[in-house]
Amino acid sequence: TSLTKGEISYQLEITPIQTCMTRDVITIRLQDDVAQGAQRLIEETFGCLPVVDSGKLVGIVTEINLLRGFLAAAAPAGEFMLIKDYMRKEPYTVMPNDLVSIAYHHLHESHIRHLPVISGGLKLVGMVTDRDIRQAGASNEPHLAPHEWVHLLEKMTVNSIMTTPVRTVRGDMAVADAGQLFLDHKFGCLPVVGDDDQLEGILTVTD
Repeated sequence: TSLTKGEISYQLEITPIQTCMTRDVITIRLQDDVAQGAQRLIEETFGCLPVVDSGKLVGIVTEINLLRGFLAAAAPAGEFMLIKDYMRKEPYTVMPNDLVSIAYHHLHESHIRHLPVISGGLKLVGMVTDRDIRQAGASNEPHLAPHEWVHLLEKMTVNSIMTTPVRTVRGDMAVADAGQLFLDHKFGCLPVVGDDDQLEGILTVTD
C-alpha cells in the first residue's frame, strides 16, 4: 500500500537517524595527506570521509576538497598530464530509447553515478545520472512504494530524463584544466569525445 505525502513525512519525523546511519565509519586523521585521503575514497567508493583528531570529529573531506588539494599540489605538473591517460575508456553507456530501469541497473550494479547516452554508434547525445533517475521518480509519482517506483522506471525511457546538451572535453586537454572545470561548474563527470562527438571515454572527479 502506498503512503500519502503526510504519512511519509510523519514516518521520517519519528524515525531516529541511528536506525539508518552507517556505524563502522571509515575516517581519515587530521595529519594524513591528500594522497591518503584520495586513496581511501577510491578504495571504498565514498563521497566523503569524516576527519578525526584524537578520536574527535573535526570536519569532513569530500572528493571536491581533495580535487582542490590535488590541483594545488600538482601544479604545474598537472598541465602536462593529459585526460586521455587518466580517463575511463569504454564506459558503460545507454541509448536514448533504453528503459530507465536499464540505466538504473548499470548504475546500481557497477557502483557508478554517470552514464553517457549514445546514438548511431558512439555519438554522444546526452548524459544520465543517478540524481536524474531519483528526481524523475520523485517528480512523476512522489508517493510510490519502492516496488512501485522500480515499476515506474520500466515505463520511462532514457531520453525523457537525460541531460542534453552536455559539456565535453578532448583527450589532449590537461588534467588540471579539466579539474578546474569540475570546481567551477560542479560537474561530477566530463565525457571525453573526438571528432563528430564520438565518445572516447569519461573523466570523473575520482579519476
